[in-house]
Amino acid sequence: QAYALSLLSGQIFQGIGVWDKILPQIATYRQIRLSDAEYKGIVQFYPTDLDKEDLGYVGEHRPLLTSLYEFLADCPNVSWLCPAEVIEVEYQPSTAAITVQVAGATRKLTTRLVVAADGARSRIRTSAGISTKGWKYWQSCVTARIKTEKSHNNTAFERFW
Repeated sequence: QAYALSLLSGQIFQGIGVWDKILPQIATYRQIRLSDAEYKGIVQFYPTDLDKEDLGYVGEHRPLLTSLYEFLADCPNVSWLCPAEVIEVEYQPSTAAITVQVAGATRKLTTRLVVAADGARSRIRTSAGISTKGWKYWQSCVTARIKTEKSHNNTAFERFW
């Protein structure tokens, strides 16, 4: 997996102090070229369009996550419970009580914010009564990692069919 990171993502990572570990492991792009099979033209974006030096960054999954995990491990105000399973969430007017199973032990946590990052069929989202609306949009994506003979010149290419 690879991620495209915006300039703002870089600023956020800089602000929390993890950017210096991430930046050497990712590529900067200074041009974007968009093309479509149905249209002969190419749309191009340059840093001068934003009055910036770069347009964004591309990085692989493992180095990004490793840097972020190491950062979180050093945060005194973060409790990292992974892997864990949410057993129950009890919602109160200003807090939520979450029962989790971690390393064979059951723990009960109280928090003011619950983030439902447990996938498309989120049990946490459903238990909070948050519904979704979905539809088929008949698109697919092919992602590839290639090695080119010539330099990519810090250009991100996107092709739509």
